[in-house]
Parts: sequence; C-alpha cells; structure tokens
Amino acid sequence: MSDTKLNISPRYLRPGGAFGGSCLPKDLRALQHLSADVGANTHVIDAVMRSNDSHKQFLFNRCVAGLAPASRILMLGLAFKADSDDLRESPNMDLARKILQAGHQLAIFDPSLDPAKLVGQNLGYAYANLPQLSELLVDKAAAEASGYDRVIDTNGLGDDLKLDGVEILNVYALGSQATVRADKKGLGGGAR
Repeated sequence: MSDTKLNISPRYLRPGGAFGGSCLPKDLRALQHLSADVGANTHVIDAVMRSNDSHKQFLFNRCVAGLAPASRILMLGLAFKADSDDLRESPNMDLARKILQAGHQLAIFDPSLDPAKLVGQNLGYAYANLPQLSELLVDKAAAEASGYDRVIDTNGLGDDLKLDGVEILNVYALGSQATVRADKKGLGGGAR
C-alpha cells in the first residue's frame, strides 16, 4: 500500500479470519436495517455478513477436521481480541459453541477472562451464548497438564504455554492460513 497518510497498516486490507466484537457487526446490521427502511439495496454489506458467517464455519470445519468423536480440545483465547475479556460477537464464542454441539470435550484457557468480572452486555452475551462458560475455563496448570487431542490457538497464547507433544492449530494469524505444529518446537507442522 503506497498511501501512508491515513496511517493504515499494510495488513489492513489483507484477508483474515472472521471478525467480531461489539462494534463492526452491530454497525453493519444497523446499516442493513436503515437501508431496508429507505428501500436501498446493500449488496456489499449483505455479502460481508454472509462471508463472515462462512469464515466462522470454515474455521470450525478446519478445527475439528480429522478428530474422533468426543475428542478433547483445548481452546486458547475466547475473546475476539487478545488481552481482552470482551466476548461480544467473538467468532471464538461461535467456535466454542459449535465444538460443544459437535460432541467434543472442550476446555478454554484465557488468562484475560474472569467470569466474575464480566459486566453489562458482555456478561449477558457470554452466558446467553455459552451458558457453561465458567465450567469450561481452565487455568495455566490445567491447560499444560491435561492430554488434549488438539489445541486451537486463537490469539497467540500457545507460545506462552508448555504444550509439548500435542497438536496445535494456530488460527490467530490468518483464518485461511492456519498452521499445525506437533509441539513447542514445531516438529509436526508448517511454519508460522
């Protein structure tokens, strides 16, 4: 990108995984609603929302591919952004819910997330979409000690844990370029 006046990162226009959070999905739905009120067509906005849902389904399919029924899965990060406890419209919440609906055993490690500190819409969204949230959360020791069939790293927390010998699916960089590594040394998968 040659225009630097707007202070836009070169990665800004590169495709990635699904988006979420408290602003963008809400704002897009508001634009759809306002456009419908005045009879305007919003083909691009409609396509963005459909594309985002497709990204979420792609991510789920990628994360459970090849797993036996009732596999043990550790998910690293639940909020839509690292170092945040904001769960509103997080694609990771959708991923966790789909993993559970598929019959897998799920544990979640997110050191930024304390259910007792969730408030307002964040609290309501969390428990409306993942009622068993408190039971799914594990601490660092439990995340490192338990034998999981797959670890899904949504935001880079895998680098902070000792997860030797377990398959780690890194999806936090780009949803379409997820890589797998067998352990901390990267012996089983692609480069990050």
